[in-house]
Amino acid sequence: MQNLQTLLEQAVAQIGYELVDLEMSNRGKLLRLFIDKPGGINIDDCALVSEHISHFLAVEHDIDYD
Repeated sequence: MQNLQTLLEQAVAQIGYELVDLEMSNRGKLLRLFIDKPGGINIDDCALVSEHISHFLAVEHDIDYD
């Protein structure tokens, strides 16, 4: 999971966020990210990061987390 965490830290940093924590459950089929940025997080931030990470994993690493 450390390698995945490093990849995700870099991916969220590219769009201006910090990965605070990462959880995997449901035998690795559920990925939960905890993010932060200066000024706080709102629902639009969550949607943006979710879309970015889904694309990042699917396109760049052939992992489907939709």
